[in-house]
Amino acid sequence: MMNTWTLQKGIPLVTVTRKGPRLLLRQDRFLRTVLPSDPQWPAVQQGFLWHIPLTYKTDTSSTIHRHLMTSPTDSIHIGEEASWVKINSDMTGYYVVHYADDGWDVMVKLLRENHTALSYKDRTHLIHNAFQLVTAGHLPLDKALDLIGYLQLEKQTVPLLEGLGYLEAFYHIIEKRDEPILTKDLGKYILQFFRTVIDQQTWSDSGTVSERRLRSEVLSLACHLDYPPCLERANQHFKDWLRSNGTLNLPTDVAETVFSVGAQHDHGWTSLLNTYKISLSEAQKEKILSALTSSRNKDKLQRLLAMGLEGNVIRSQDLSSLVLMIARNPKGHHLAWNFVKKNWDTLVKKFQLGSFCIRNIITGTTGQFSSPEELTEVQQFFESIKEQASQLRSTQLALDNVQKNIRWVQRNLKSLRNWLNEQMK
Repeated sequence: MMNTWTLQKGIPLVTVTRKGPRLLLRQDRFLRTVLPSDPQWPAVQQGFLWHIPLTYKTDTSSTIHRHLMTSPTDSIHIGEEASWVKINSDMTGYYVVHYADDGWDVMVKLLRENHTALSYKDRTHLIHNAFQLVTAGHLPLDKALDLIGYLQLEKQTVPLLEGLGYLEAFYHIIEKRDEPILTKDLGKYILQFFRTVIDQQTWSDSGTVSERRLRSEVLSLACHLDYPPCLERANQHFKDWLRSNGTLNLPTDVAETVFSVGAQHDHGWTSLLNTYKISLSEAQKEKILSALTSSRNKDKLQRLLAMGLEGNVIRSQDLSSLVLMIARNPKGHHLAWNFVKKNWDTLVKKFQLGSFCIRNIITGTTGQFSSPEELTEVQQFFESIKEQASQLRSTQLALDNVQKNIRWVQRNLKSLRNWLNEQMK
């Protein structure tokens, strides 16, 4: 059994089809880069077979059932009376589950009508699986978005973080494209959908680890989306911090958000840069640098890159982090990539070709490119440094990521636009 997990690459995808009292099961190799409709699908699946210790639960019993799947196809008897079945209880197994036919509709209905019938781990697992299947081309995006519609009823932080994380990832890709209406609509939807969660947050460090992480991510995104109550609160904290000459200790969970909001104004940005120069706290310097790179002013971002290359105000060892931070900014992602191309030889001298920093710079500056034109640009640059690129695994990883983003956009952008139009009616 263990050899099927240790001697072959990847993880299995278990497709579940309900046929009356039985579940029909099929296992395939789970791939994000090859679709079932692609000609090469049979070839990349050949020879892969796992012994999968399945667990499952139905609404007819609180018992967690077990079944060892050792063949490409299998079946389980669950009875006619079961209205739903959840495979991989509490996400203890290392496999992806796809509910075929109307299986995902059953899960959407269950979560909307009685989400606590499943544990918070199972709810998180469903969200994770659904969006992984969207990326792999097995599930339409609108199904996954319908699944997280129940989150307005969710009280547990882990499923909330899971759902918010995917929406945020989509938003950050789309805001870097020339899609102003779609970007605005998705941002508006996120704010409307999570408004109760946002408004419930305190600007403090109280709560469990997951509650604090939720606070940090929710408030950061809300301010990034220009949610007025969030901006107002952050600006007030920033003014208080300025009045204290930087001696006021801001809550750790919200300090970076407060600094980022303050950095959108000339005086605030300059004050933060001056504090960065004299601060002895590495944690504070990191938060301030992140805030400085969130500026929507391209001249300020160019100035930061120049200072990073110079190595006086911003240390050379922080240059790779600086480049990645600017690449995350929709106003800076092309600036960061152009900076890398222009200063490639200098960067290689500073960090060495096979270093962790060079790998991060390559994958980080290209990670949210999602157009054929951007792919061509990346390919042309890698071709221009062909000898060095051949020694780096990260160049192929970067190309794979851009191609994956292009496929995601081609498959899902229209669906997302239509789904949002329905939600905003």
